[in-house]
Amino acid sequence: MIHKEGKNYHFFFATPNSVARIQSLSEPFYNFPKSKIPELPSLHSEPILIPKFLYSLHWNRTRFPSVSIDTFDYNHPKPETGEIQIGGMIHQESIHLTKTKRTKYGQNKYLSLRDIVNPNFSEEEVNEKIEMLYFDKKSKNFLFRLVRILYSGTPEEEYKIVSNLFTHESEFAKFLSNSMFTAEIIPLIHGPFVQSFISSFDERIVKFELPKLSKPVREVLQKSVSKNKFQMIQNSPALEPKEGEGLIETMETEVYRRFSRNIYFEEGNMFTYKVSSDEENPDSVRTNFENADKFRFWRSDPYIEFYGCSKTKLFFQTKEWIDVLRFDWFLSRKDFESYEFHRLPPYHLIEIPFFTTGLAIVGGGITKERRGFEFTLQWFDY
Repeated sequence: MIHKEGKNYHFFFATPNSVARIQSLSEPFYNFPKSKIPELPSLHSEPILIPKFLYSLHWNRTRFPSVSIDTFDYNHPKPETGEIQIGGMIHQESIHLTKTKRTKYGQNKYLSLRDIVNPNFSEEEVNEKIEMLYFDKKSKNFLFRLVRILYSGTPEEEYKIVSNLFTHESEFAKFLSNSMFTAEIIPLIHGPFVQSFISSFDERIVKFELPKLSKPVREVLQKSVSKNKFQMIQNSPALEPKEGEGLIETMETEVYRRFSRNIYFEEGNMFTYKVSSDEENPDSVRTNFENADKFRFWRSDPYIEFYGCSKTKLFFQTKEWIDVLRFDWFLSRKDFESYEFHRLPPYHLIEIPFFTTGLAIVGGGITKERRGFEFTLQWFDY
């Protein structure tokens, strides 16, 4: 099962061989600024959790509207599922933590040729198509490299290679995440994409922008509609579109929405912590923990626990290998902050900021064994 609906998150257990195709829309249930809510790609080949309070989804012919967060009443001691942890594992105490440097993972979007080219084409036929595109020489060389990657291995191998490109070849990465999402890539796209797009577009705007299209894009557009439809476009009065609503901009946006994939890649370092008794260790850090009696931590599964708090930080301990871990900090009903971690080992401490005036934290994760879990952290002043 690739999808699981939780209390506050949708879980998608995607892999390069089992891609999740999701239609999503930034539709926060609360009055959060939309500028803080990133647009999600349609294709996912890595496990992902999507907050139900930030997005509405279409998945498997079912619509899931955005909803409010689900937190248990503090006075309800025994929820139907999951378990309650009162207070942190560490209370008012000064202890030594050893810093461990770990790889930090960034994420970006890219366009995989696997999703757009005709699956019946040979490598040579795809290269011939690329030769006709209106890309500069350097961009075409990047595309030729992508073709070699596409035909040389499995989806998992492609993902690993592209991830390494994002880590080690910044110029290539920029092309993958930006320059590929242009109208000039459209002649490579196999299937009814252009036909379905043009059929719902204002003919007058298409007429206005026809002269701006490159020859390959114009030819694809013409072949994608009937002769009568194209004649109607040519006979229509030209209408200049409003800014951002033109044919080219809208096509590029639609290519991004339909075909972009998430990619995770190594990007610098981060620190996790482990409890240490070796005060002489140069990586040892003395941390003063505060009393944590006022905290209540609910979790659906025992893959993470609330460890404790300092004046400015909250600490959580992993109990399993976790592929993706997300925290959503509700600062108010009008603002939030999100923190995401990837590929965490068991029995390590991670930290996030502690905002004493915040309302609550909801979160979730997916373990290495593809099991989804959720949690909430609440606190009260007595």
